[in-house]
Amino acid sequence: MPRSVSGLLSYSAVLLLAASPAAQEPEAKPDPTRVVARPAQPATVALGQPFSLPPGDHDLVDLVEKAATILGRNILWQETERQVGKGPGLTVSLNNPVKLTPPAFEELLANLLYSRGFAIVPVDPEKGFYEVINVYGPRQRDVMSRAPWRTPEEVLARPNHCEFVLTSVRLKHINATICTNALRPFFAVGGNNIGQLVIGNIGNQEAMVLAGFTDQLCAALRLIRECDQPPTQPPDPNMPGAQNPFPQMQAQIKALQDQVAELQKAIGQKK
Repeated sequence: MPRSVSGLLSYSAVLLLAASPAAQEPEAKPDPTRVVARPAQPATVALGQPFSLPPGDHDLVDLVEKAATILGRNILWQETERQVGKGPGLTVSLNNPVKLTPPAFEELLANLLYSRGFAIVPVDPEKGFYEVINVYGPRQRDVMSRAPWRTPEEVLARPNHCEFVLTSVRLKHINATICTNALRPFFAVGGNNIGQLVIGNIGNQEAMVLAGFTDQLCAALRLIRECDQPPTQPPDPNMPGAQNPFPQMQAQIKALQDQVAELQKAIGQKK
């Protein structure tokens, strides 16, 4: 073999060995003291399944989206409704983890939104559509106009669910008009505030209509039921209006009828 060719082959082998030193060295292992631990990612929530909220900051928009998944709903929230001005913002902080079932999460989310000035109202509940509205914004009337009707039992069964609803109460022993006027000073709020409990009657002396958030409704319903009781003592007959006028009127009518009968009898005898 010529000397020039032999030298060329030797030079090529040296270049190959120099170009791949890493292939001959063992792979370096990471230093365990420099590994950064990443926080565990929360498991994906599923429809109707219990779950936990970890401690830390939580964005209400994310919680609304999570509630839509867990409750199987479509919850709308327009960007214009999120303008909270100088309010506390859309972030809530948890000091401890919270384990929640879907109904408990529905109540917690409604309370958190209410604390920031929002309410969840139905759009088409049969199709699962709801909407978050700013109760102090230009659409605050939609909160009242879309209020679902609940029986007093349904309201009292979920006292922690901060929902704006409409209900009615039928009284047994007290006057609806008097009860309405007596309750208003206890629940009245200054200004045109959607958080004010609305109390009224429907034209008779037995039925009342109430609209408001369930915390105030529960307090009013308990007070009404506590007061709507039969009197413990018979009324004083000497007090004006204490006696029932209808038996007295019937007695007076009977006395007049008897007098007319006597007159007719006397007239007949003279003839």
